[in-house]
Amino acid sequence: MTTLSDFYTEVLRELKVTAPNGSAQAEDRKRVEDTYPRIWHLLFERGLVNWSVTDDVPDWATIPMVKIVAYSLSSNFGAKGERLALLRAEGEIDGRPPSWGERQLRKTIAADYVPSTYAAEYF
Repeated sequence: MTTLSDFYTEVLRELKVTAPNGSAQAEDRKRVEDTYPRIWHLLFERGLVNWSVTDDVPDWATIPMVKIVAYSLSSNFGAKGERLALLRAEGEIDGRPPSWGERQLRKTIAADYVPSTYAAEYF
């Protein structure tokens, strides 16, 4: 599990706002903290997250979620050109074609689904 604090820092690293071994500035971190619940809710509505918004991010979802949240914040942090195109390809929600992050969440959530038949009892 990735703590929310570490997750927020990873998003800022993905945006290249924070150095690989650096710590986040308070106002940058606040932007991520404010954005994450909105993105989590969008993904929850689509059935792509199965943890609470206040829980740590599961290891299997950390990288895809970092990519998705980073793309949602890309305009706030001035991403342009090729960098913006890469962030979009990796983290756009409902993109055409679907982004890498969304595909990863879908694959993992779908793997948890086990179809089974249910015998109905009639009286």
